Amino acid sequence: MAIAVKFFITVLLAGAFLAPVSYAEALCGDRELTINTLKQSGETLAFRGYSIQHKLMIELYTSQAGAWTVLVTHPKNSTQVCIGDHGEGGMAPNKKKGVKI
Repeated sequence: MAIAVKFFITVLLAGAFLAPVSYAEALCGDRELTINTLKQSGETLAFRGYSIQHKLMIELYTSQAGAWTVLVTHPKNSTQVCIGDHGEGGMAPNKKKGVKI
């Protein structure tokens, strides 16, 4: 599972820089309520990262069953969060020696 999470993190960070979430199109709401709902669904925080200029915070929540959710938070409004995307399952890339994911 750890390799799969690292793969998702890599893909999600790449997506965050290449095609940022449009807040007008995303499902947004209260951060605390959203996180509590994810936790009740069995998802826990697997990764948290910030864009280079701290314009966005990206969080990946995952469950043992394979569900995952990406949350995007803008630092200027940290009480609100948007769901970047969510899904089920995935696959891990082949890990090469000396490459950190």
